[in-house]
Formats: sequence, C-alpha cells, structure tokens
Amino acid sequence: MRFKIQLLPLVLLLSACNPAEEGENSGDINPEGIVVGKSYNLTITEHEEKTKYYSLPVAGNSAYSIDVMNDLASSNTISVQLMADGFEREVLSEGRMVAFDYAPSQTGELLIKVTGSSRAFFRYHITAYPSVDDGLEQDDASFEPNNSRYVAYPIVNGAQYHSTIDMGDDFDLYALDVVSGDTITLWASNDIASTSLLRAQLFDQEGLPLTQELSFSHTTDLNTQVVADYTGRVYVKFTGTSPGTPHRYDFSLTLSTN
Repeated sequence: MRFKIQLLPLVLLLSACNPAEEGENSGDINPEGIVVGKSYNLTITEHEEKTKYYSLPVAGNSAYSIDVMNDLASSNTISVQLMADGFEREVLSEGRMVAFDYAPSQTGELLIKVTGSSRAFFRYHITAYPSVDDGLEQDDASFEPNNSRYVAYPIVNGAQYHSTIDMGDDFDLYALDVVSGDTITLWASNDIASTSLLRAQLFDQEGLPLTQELSFSHTTDLNTQVVADYTGRVYVKFTGTSPGTPHRYDFSLTLSTN
C-alpha cells in the first residue's frame, strides 16, 4: 500500500488532555511522532513510565481510521484514548483491538495516549489509515483494511461476497450508497464448519444503528430488512464472538424500491 505522506506543522491538541489524571503537566508530555499509512509495533517495558503519547499529523476536512491492538504478548490490559473531543478511553485485554473514526476540522496533530495497567511489559500496534474517500488502497481479495466506517470496503448492490474474520479481535465493515426509500436487505451465511456465532449490524452514514446487533450460527442464514429514510451510505459490520482462527462467511446487501 503506497501513501503520499506530507508532514504538517506541529500543533498539539493538548487542550483535550487532562494532565492531572496522571499527576503530570503538559511539559512532561514528549510524544513520539507517527504518520498515516505506516504500522507501528510498540512497547512499554517495566522500566518505563506506564503512559506513552504519540502524535499523528492530520489534515483538516480529511478522515482517518486509527487501529490499536493490544498484542497477545502483553502482560495485561492497556487503555487507549484519542485526546480529542468526543472520544472515551478504551480498555483492551490481550489480543483485542479498537478502531477509531476520526475527522478533524482543522490541520494539526492528534495526540494518542496509551497506558499500561501496571508496571510490566506491554506490546501493542498502532496503524492510522486515510479514509476510502481520501484515497485508501484496499486489498480486493481480503477487503482489508476495513475495521471502521471511514475505511469500510465499497460493495456493489446485490453482489455476493466471501470473506474471513479473525473472530474476537477483528471487525469487517462494508459500505453501499442508498437513496431515501430504498429497502435494504442484508443476507449473511456463517461457515458450515463453524461452532461459533457471528454478529452483524447495519448503521447509517453517521454511525447510528439501523438494526440491533444480530447473531447467527452456521445452521440458519441471517436475513433482515430495513428501509432507508436518508440518502447516503449504509454500513454493515461483522464481528466475531470469540477468539479463534480466521473464520469464513458470505453476505450480500441488496437494495429495492417499492
């Protein structure tokens, strides 16, 4: 995957940070620079402070997906927070991940805070992707990266897709343009060899749920419908229910009008 990276002026968004939370002041923050389009394998050791900060250059009126995974090699949980308005702290156990959608209104730097739960060894991974609308290149075989709305893989109305998911530590999102009044039909089939459930849910273009989270096994296909009351994009998200090997499923999104 190739990206054209432009380093932007350093404007730390420290106003969203609460230094008192860690007993520190803004002068103690010395973030490590990271860039969009590169994956980082990072650690906190037992001999370091248990909180680290990372600064990511971002462009105004663009959009990003920021993935953070706590590695299975970590000794315990980590917490992750984007130091910007509207983002809550996320706690990740070993092997789990979170994907943030972030759309800054102005050019600057996003501060990312990672904290280990104790003075011990932690390994984690951070990757920031540009959005599909900003030129993200995705693998047409695996549909990756597609862990959040801004990097949801664009699909074709009525086409059937075959994909895989890493059960408990992965998300797959797909996007389809809809017109107000369209009936959206989601069909999905869990692999016949599966002993675990998969979960699926539809969202509107603002990320608000259009359906409940729906679980389905290998014995019964999922079929659900909803009528769009807006013109824009609909997203379908698939999630595993337990850790395991990559897991196969098939699905389609079909639009019809009355």
